Amino acid sequence: ALKNRRLEGELTSNQLVFYQYFKSRPKNVPEPINLSFDKHLPETNWKSFTIVKKSTIDLLLAESTREVAKAAYSPIISFNSSLSSPRSGGNQPEGNLGLVLKYTFGDGGFKDSELEVAEARVNGLQSKLEQSKTNSRNQVRTDRARLETIERNLILLQGKISLLEAELETLRSQLTTGQATLSKLVTMEMEHFE
Repeated sequence: ALKNRRLEGELTSNQLVFYQYFKSRPKNVPEPINLSFDKHLPETNWKSFTIVKKSTIDLLLAESTREVAKAAYSPIISFNSSLSSPRSGGNQPEGNLGLVLKYTFGDGGFKDSELEVAEARVNGLQSKLEQSKTNSRNQVRTDRARLETIERNLILLQGKISLLEAELETLRSQLTTGQATLSKLVTMEMEHFE
């Protein structure tokens, strides 16, 4: 609930800033910003790994926050113009043209600290992404090795089953001729079904 309230507050704040600069409300964006996973994951298709996806998205968001912090060092330039026509016929139309340049000097190190925090977050998330990729890669290798072991064991078990079935068939035929006993046949049947 606290996180939702914080996000709603940030949304309202950003909408107000947007309105302040563009004098209109922001429209809903029909599609999200293209989050390209391939930029950070070129060597393997990691899109199926949720942890890697989340780490990548977190990194992309941190990179955008870093870019915002870097942009605070740039001045804001805006251009304004207006034209008014008088209601009475005797006056001349008036026009205004303006250029506004905004830049904050001496903010007490706020921009520097924001940029340092953003850089540290990006570095931490890059490490986390690399760790997630490594863990996922190791998990795939382990699972592949287990699968190969199971497949090898399955082939061995199929061979063992074939041998036991052949021995059972031999014992059944020997039982009818009196060369094998019923107890030997039962013991072999029990081994077959274990």
